[in-house]
Amino acid sequence: MKVNFPKLKFDDKILFRIIGIVVRAILIVGIIAQLGITIFLTVSSLIVSGPVALVTTAIENALLIIVLLEIYLAVEDYLSGKGRTASYVIDASISFIVREIIIDVFNGVDSNTTLLVLAGIVAILSFSRFLTSRAEKDI
Repeated sequence: MKVNFPKLKFDDKILFRIIGIVVRAILIVGIIAQLGITIFLTVSSLIVSGPVALVTTAIENALLIIVLLEIYLAVEDYLSGKGRTASYVIDASISFIVREIIIDVFNGVDSNTTLLVLAGIVAILSFSRFLTSRAEKDI
């Protein structure tokens, strides 16, 4: 007995849209969760640890929210096809590394070499961002 199945046509655009919706949803959930975690940790550090821990916690978590927003902008830009994705990725990288530098400063740096390497990475990324912004203006 032979069973004929109708041919299923699969459109790449539909797959691209579905993946875009899923990735956006995951990032939005991550941003909202990080906002909640930031609020919870900030309040708990104020109550338990005092104002110094409050500042450290608030800055670390706020900078992580900025990194997540930069990643969301990069994804949104990529999915809309505007072509500035490299700028957003570089911005997110700079934000993340600056966050790491601030965390290292607050927690006590193991060695100055670590800070110098991270600062060098920020300088390279900043120069790359400068070059991409000039290239975007020329287009």
